[in-house]
Amino acid sequence: MSKVDRWIVVVGRDGGPHDRIECALRSDGSSPAREFLIGLKAGALKSRGDRGVDPDSTQLHDFFVLLDRMRATAYSGEPAHGRTGVNSLGAGLWEFKGGTARIPFFDVDQFGRHEPKNEETDRAIADPDSRREYWWYPDLDPVLRLTHGFFKDSQRTDQRELDLANEIRGEDLAHG
Repeated sequence: MSKVDRWIVVVGRDGGPHDRIECALRSDGSSPAREFLIGLKAGALKSRGDRGVDPDSTQLHDFFVLLDRMRATAYSGEPAHGRTGVNSLGAGLWEFKGGTARIPFFDVDQFGRHEPKNEETDRAIADPDSRREYWWYPDLDPVLRLTHGFFKDSQRTDQRELDLANEIRGEDLAHG
């Protein structure tokens, strides 16, 4: 199997917990996360609450909030701003949050293997000797891969978005 090139969003610090944050690839080579980030930065995406503003400055703001949270997570290994910046979606999927924009992600090791890691629910079991503020956030592998992006307008994530994130993760992992 040949090596595939993924679009790198954030490069981690030397010695930091994450080498990089990159966009996952579909089986056809497309990258929905990359397309979402480019559209978000341009303020050109259609959302459910689209007011027809062109370009949408809220989207540009959300782009930079997401980028800041990704960078902070790559550098420290912990989510920036806790649950307001990162959320567990279950089944080893997580999401970066910026305004109403969301980008699901999963982790892989240096060889591209994925072992799902979920939110810790009991501090005593998760990290009993630690004073970590974000004890519920597990130690993820060194590479984080973004699946796609969407706008969230309710408290719960739509099942279609979870299904799409799982589908993209599966296709990306098949690339190696």
